[in-house]
Order: sequence, then C-alpha cells, then structure tokens
Amino acid sequence: MKPVKTPVMHRRPALTTRQVAGSLPELSATEFIRYSRSIMHFGEQAQQQLKARTVLIVGLGGLGAPLALSLAAAGVGELILFDDDRVELSNLARQTLYTPTDCGLFKCDVLAALLRKQNPQVQIKAFATRPSAELLAQLGAPCSLLLDCTDNFHSRLLLNQQSRLLQLPLLSASVSANHAQLYLLDQTGPCYQCVVGDDAAATTGNCQSLGVDPVLVQLVAQQLAYVALSFLRQTAMANPAPESSTANETAATALVSATLTPALESLALPALPLNQLGLWHGHGFSFVPLLQRPSCRCCKAQQPAMPTAKLTNTPRDMPFDTSQDTPNKASISSSKELI
Repeated sequence: MKPVKTPVMHRRPALTTRQVAGSLPELSATEFIRYSRSIMHFGEQAQQQLKARTVLIVGLGGLGAPLALSLAAAGVGELILFDDDRVELSNLARQTLYTPTDCGLFKCDVLAALLRKQNPQVQIKAFATRPSAELLAQLGAPCSLLLDCTDNFHSRLLLNQQSRLLQLPLLSASVSANHAQLYLLDQTGPCYQCVVGDDAAATTGNCQSLGVDPVLVQLVAQQLAYVALSFLRQTAMANPAPESSTANETAATALVSATLTPALESLALPALPLNQLGLWHGHGFSFVPLLQRPSCRCCKAQQPAMPTAKLTNTPRDMPFDTSQDTPNKASISSSKELI
C-alpha cells in the first residue's frame, strides 16, 4: 500500500517592504491574493501605496461609474463620490452599471453599494449632492487625484478652480455625439480656464442636445481609468525605495525613473499626457499641448499653498507657449462638449 502524501499548503509569503512610520499600509492575505497579478507586474510596494491613495470623483454617469469600479477593483484605498442625479431610464444605454430597478434612486447610493460589494477592502464615501467649494476644500485636501466626470459647465469650472487652489492634480474627460476630450493637469502649467477663457458662455452642447455614442462613452471611461491608475502608480513608484527594500522593489522603482535606458522603456509605464488636451479621432486620442494664458483669472487668483511635486518620469512633450494670450483653436474645438 502506497503511503499517502501530505498536501503542500501554499502560504502567502511574508511582506518584504518594511513599514515606515505613517507611510505604507500593509496588505492583508486576502488583498495579497486579490492583487497578486498586479503585484507581479508593478511590485508589492506600489500596491501598498495604491492602497494609501484617496481619490475624489465628481459625476457618476457613463464615465464616472465605470471609472470608480475600475479604481475600486484595482485597490485604491478610498473613493469619495459626488453626484446629485437619480438613475433614469434614458441613462441605461450608456451607464451600464445601473439597471431598470435602480431608476429613481440616487446614483451615488447605487454605485456605493455596488463598489462595497465588489471590493469590501476599499473605503467608500458617497454624497448625493453637487460639491461646493467648501466641501471640495475639506475633502479634497488629503486626496491624490481629483476626477472630473461632470455634465455641466459650472461644475467643471468650479472643479478647475478648487484643484488649482489645492494644487491637486485634475483628470477630466467628456463625451458628446462622437467627440471626446481628456486632459490631466498637474497644476504646474495651464488650467482648464486657460482653454475656455474667463468669460466663456454656457456649454454649447451635451448628450441631451446632441446625443452620444454609448460605446464611445465606455471606451473613454476605460481610458480615464487607465490614465488615473497610471498616474497613481507612477507617483507612488517614483518615490525612492527605502534602504531596507529588496532588489525586486528597487528594480520596480527604477523602471519609472527618469533615466530609463531604451532596453527598459518597453517594460515601463507609459508617459502620461500631462497638461495636454486629448481629442478623440476615430480610434484613439490625439494630444496637443495646452497653452497657459498670462491673463487667466483662475491662474492669477489661485495662489498655490505649496509647490507641486513633479513626476520625473513624465516630461512634457513640448514646452508651454505663454507668448500669446489666446489658446490654440484646435485645442478647444470640443472643450465644451460634455456628457
């Protein structure tokens, strides 16, 4: 009779990243398994720092809802959600996380329940209101990124002003008909008001008046999530590894350093389109540099509270042109087309 072999129990390996006071939250055994494929690619320290991030999202429609789901699934530690709209039947073709039984309910409540069910480790704060300047100042201060998925011009300008005041990076996108735009502002150059002007009129069109391609909405939402997570990971991984870190952690940090060799560039995270406007052209975004206007009221009025840390691995493709007072017309062709 053959002896029975004792099954080998595969255990989670011990954490190799030592805690620095107040810096990195530990990953639980469940989290380590859940994010194991991401950890294999980005490193454990990057996942720990992603867990430490707080992100604020305004607008939970066709862009904001799937974006929030992607961030929660990836392990962002805390999401702060704002939307004062209720689910309507006309939303369901493009806002695919909501169902007919959700009609009449606040989007923030429906989405918060879904996110908590999808990833219980993520902290969710949901507000069924449009954020005021006071709320943004209070809740935005500890955030790593502000995401603008709003559907009205007033909110977009408010978010731009407050992100400038807080020196909080702002990632925004909008879609109407078959047009889309996307931009990521790091607050070292132009702001959104530099593009649309100080005396811009109300929005020229949105999905209520122009209609919208629902598939394009989904594509842009995933592009938003990709840029947001790339930004959060790069800001996390750009921090130097502690002296006690392992060779693997040091290598993961080196991949996003400013001195990448050509042989390693294919393995690194893609360069982020900082301070550029992405316009949708059929199959993807084409980016053009945004221009900073010396006369912009927002840039003049909002004095930064502290200098913004620059990402060493994301150099601008082109220098800002501040020699002219009017922005490039090609850059603003769809700046008011909102979803």
